[in-house]
Amino acid sequence: MNGSRFAVSDNGWIDQELFKFWLSDHFLPNASSGRPLLLLLDGHSSHFEPCTIQHARDCRVVMLCLPPHTTHECQPLDTSFFRSLKSHWQDFCHRFYQTNPGKVITKLNFNLVFKPAWESAATPANLVNGFKKCGIYPFNPLQYRLSLIQVSLYI
Repeated sequence: MNGSRFAVSDNGWIDQELFKFWLSDHFLPNASSGRPLLLLLDGHSSHFEPCTIQHARDCRVVMLCLPPHTTHECQPLDTSFFRSLKSHWQDFCHRFYQTNPGKVITKLNFNLVFKPAWESAATPANLVNGFKKCGIYPFNPLQYRLSLIQVSLYI
């Protein structure tokens, strides 16, 4: 996809170096010029490197870590975008297999299937809805608390 970038770690998981790369080379150049900015994060250890945190502060980015085990309820990408992407990915895989009998999805043709799924999920309305559903914007603290109460009843 045009404008896409990628990086990998030795074990395939994000680490502090990849997070710093993402923050410096993707997030900051593409973020609004208005400051301060709020960056919501899960509690992964890759987000807690002192130099990266200082770099964010220097750029007037406030990094806020969500409570453990709550991202499925209060992280906008989890509640809207990734859920939608998973559904669209399954649909486009199904279409691929129906129209290409005997073929499999490989590294060579992955993007042909993934790109339309991504484009179907990455709509402004879908992304905005994630923030609304989580009560982040417009701010609705009651929405957030009710979601966490419901989760805690089942744990």
